[in-house]
Amino acid sequence: MFAILRTIRKPIRLLVLPIFALVLAAITAVEVFTYFESLLDWGKVLIPALLVMMVVKFWVVAAYFMHLKGDFKLFTHLFFGGLVLAVVVFSATLSAFEFWT
Repeated sequence: MFAILRTIRKPIRLLVLPIFALVLAAITAVEVFTYFESLLDWGKVLIPALLVMMVVKFWVVAAYFMHLKGDFKLFTHLFFGGLVLAVVVFSATLSAFEFWT
């Protein structure tokens, strides 16, 4: 019975990776689209939208492609702690240069 479950799980895993690749490609396409300001004016939503897209892409890559979902929770906390720190430092830097006003 366990052999059957193992053979079923492997093709499902092989289907999940291309789906995540397509999701990452779609998010990257939206990020690239933000550079064309003549088509759509993002206004003050641009930087928060880019930050959210960055966090989602980091989460997908770290959790699935780096196999953090099966590792110790300490590694997951270290990776996402670094992500939170990076977003806080980036936001503080933008605030120091009065980027938001």
